Amino acid sequence: MALKVASVSGDRRSDPVGRAPLGIDAKSVDRPRDAEGAKTGGGRSMRYRLKRLVERLLFVEDAPKQERVCTCHRRRKGEKVSILKDTKTGRAHFNGLESCSNVWTCPVCSLVITEHRRRELQDAITAWMKAGGEVYLMTLTMPHVRADNLVALLALLRAASKRFCQDKLYRRMSKLVGRVGNIRSLEVTWGSWHGWHPHFHILVFAKRGQLDELAKLRTAWVNALLKVKAAGNDQVNDLLAHAFDVQNGMTVR
Repeated sequence: MALKVASVSGDRRSDPVGRAPLGIDAKSVDRPRDAEGAKTGGGRSMRYRLKRLVERLLFVEDAPKQERVCTCHRRRKGEKVSILKDTKTGRAHFNGLESCSNVWTCPVCSLVITEHRRRELQDAITAWMKAGGEVYLMTLTMPHVRADNLVALLALLRAASKRFCQDKLYRRMSKLVGRVGNIRSLEVTWGSWHGWHPHFHILVFAKRGQLDELAKLRTAWVNALLKVKAAGNDQVNDLLAHAFDVQNGMTVR
């Protein structure tokens, strides 16, 4: 299928030295560093250090009400606080403390919530496979540079996603592959070179053996980015190479 190129005048933005980098590589995310500057694996101690940093950033002096993350795991839910130890792993944790349950701003609660959701997704995938179907993981991303505003990027990404789902190719392909539904997740990462990187991960529940057919949606996603002016015509080749990906998604990690 020939690519339909939308009419876009010029590039949306460029970096300080005049280039217009696509900047859509998800692997360009910075990993946390310890006090000596060494990269860490992001264990429990790192999550609590990040939480304390979030608390300092969101705390407002003399405010009548603070963000819940500021008191997360710092206040008792009742009269007693106990320490529980997992006999299998040997790890211990406090029981009886309040939690903010904020998946976006709390590094501690985020892990608990996402792990619970991961298990639910895995159960859904297993059930669909037993029913004779297959699950595919589709990733939709867009150009971004360090100077970009996250709010503006999210607006463009959502606008492009809406265009994508309205595309005739998308609707036709959904029927062809026997798509029964999607589960979409928004992920936002940050890297020192390309800045904010919002992107969608979508689990597509469809018939078996439809990977090649779903790959044809690449042009529909590129067209959607061009239509909402999230990219320019001069970036089409990079968009075709990096902005869309689909693979087998039988296991949620």
